[in-house]
Amino acid sequence: MFKNRTHAVTFRLAESEFEELTKTAVSQGARSLSDFARAAVMGQVALASGSGMSREDIENIAKRLDAFDLTLKDLKTHVLQSLNAPPKTSNLKLTPPRRLPH
Repeated sequence: MFKNRTHAVTFRLAESEFEELTKTAVSQGARSLSDFARAAVMGQVALASGSGMSREDIENIAKRLDAFDLTLKDLKTHVLQSLNAPPKTSNLKLTPPRRLPH
């Protein structure tokens, strides 16, 4: 659902800033430069007001996800090795049962 936006904010950018903004908006798949700029500004507002996550929080989550991903990959490797491994042989020597005297 679209919000009815009634206020405009205007600011100037250097050519290099505009190029970087445009390049980043395109790479992030933004619908428009306006939407991208609005999201970036409102993200900073959320951080400043304490209603969003800090960069440090996001970096910590990313590190934990990377560690979790490595653990899952390691687990996958162990499971695949277990499934493909030949059955383990026992070191126990089996001897025929002794006959009991009648």
